[in-house]
Amino acid sequence: MSGCKHSIWRAVSVSAWADGNRSRSVTDSTQTRWRARRFVSGARNRLLFLLTRLVLGVVMTAAMANAQTPTQYESQKLVAPDGAETFFGQALTVDAETMLVGAPHDDGKGLKSGAVYVFTQSDFGEWMKTAKLSAADGTMFLIFGRSVALDGDTALIGAKESAYVFTRNGSGQWVQDSKLLPWDGAVANYFGEHVALDGDTAVISAVFDDENGNNAGAVYVYSRDSGGDWFGDSKLLATDAATVEHQFGSCIALDGDTILVSARDNDQGTAAGAVYVFTSNAAGEWTEQAKLIASDAEMFDGFGCGLALDGNTALIGSSNDDDNGWQSGAVYVFVRNAEDGWAEDSKLLPDDGAWHDYFGRNIAIDGDTAVISGDEDDVNRIEPRAVYVFTRDNHDEWTEQAKLMGSDSLNEDYFGYALSLEGRTAVVSAPYDDDRLGAAYIFGMSSYIRPTEVEVDVKPYSVDNAINTRSRGRFWVAILSTDDL
Repeated sequence: MSGCKHSIWRAVSVSAWADGNRSRSVTDSTQTRWRARRFVSGARNRLLFLLTRLVLGVVMTAAMANAQTPTQYESQKLVAPDGAETFFGQALTVDAETMLVGAPHDDGKGLKSGAVYVFTQSDFGEWMKTAKLSAADGTMFLIFGRSVALDGDTALIGAKESAYVFTRNGSGQWVQDSKLLPWDGAVANYFGEHVALDGDTAVISAVFDDENGNNAGAVYVYSRDSGGDWFGDSKLLATDAATVEHQFGSCIALDGDTILVSARDNDQGTAAGAVYVFTSNAAGEWTEQAKLIASDAEMFDGFGCGLALDGNTALIGSSNDDDNGWQSGAVYVFVRNAEDGWAEDSKLLPDDGAWHDYFGRNIAIDGDTAVISGDEDDVNRIEPRAVYVFTRDNHDEWTEQAKLMGSDSLNEDYFGYALSLEGRTAVVSAPYDDDRLGAAYIFGMSSYIRPTEVEVDVKPYSVDNAINTRSRGRFWVAILSTDDL
């Protein structure tokens, strides 16, 4: 579907009159006058031809210039129902018709004890609050809701040094099911900062875990048995020898039997970054399968700062990449195949990328669509932040299709701080909106495709034929207007 919902066709008429051949008897003088008129007529036609091409060139150039990436604004904006400074939107996720939005600074059970709001979509497409979740043992500074994950009727919610599992019963009510802690007793390792959930597998990062070295980092994997009980399954560590300050687990992604874990890797230079791939076998054992790095890696690129995984496609952010200016950012696409494993496929850059954009800090993918943002920006910039939509075509080429922006967002709102994508629904948070009350913006996906060519319909003749044809009449050139893209 075209991104131009109301295409406007404009017609440009050009008169092309030609003298018809006349059957007449001429003398030498009249023949000379006739030849002179014919010469003038031919010159006039050539001039008209050149002017027509000039006009068409100007119009088509203007039309193509206007065919830039369209901007789309939200269909609905959600705010913290309690109207307090809760950092609403620090984390969010959407699955089918259910959405979770974290508010880790909610004070319901003490200062910054935290909460998570549940929204469901009505038959009319409107999202409405249906529940507010908090930890049964909530206390001040628990920061419950700092991270969230959702799969069906199970929610995984990160908190300070812990994570909570909630399930939705047959009555539609959410109840706390379990509290997950590091089974090895590790403390003060930022356990719960990042969580991921798929089916009966939960993944929780502990980026400052010290088992593999000071702040080397680790990732805990939990499984749910047939009785609904969760148990510690595996503790993932990087296999590299030099892992001090590695911060393995800085970002995680889970899909089926594959886990991606990023780290502040130094192999390609200080903090160039790397992503580790783990897979599970038939026995449920997780092993490291690959280590991904950017083909053009440089120090401080931050490769792996954002992660998204769907099947055999991984999107990896490198927010400090400099292709579009210092710390403008980029996203690498890696694809897995049976023969060669994981390989870098392409590198995504926004059309209007600029320095300090940190593009790639946050990523979400669903099938052949991805949304990408950066959660930082130059404080001196005035224009509000944006989230970019990319789609993959049948030739496996990724193309920027749209920019998502909040209709009332400001640069300091941190629009794009967290992202989630489900089918035709994209959700973008702005936790600093309205003095840190926070907000979540909802976008539909129906109009993300933009025209890549200017469509021209010439009636009844082409320009060249119309000029050179001795036909009494007019031809019309219809050009698709892109003013409303």
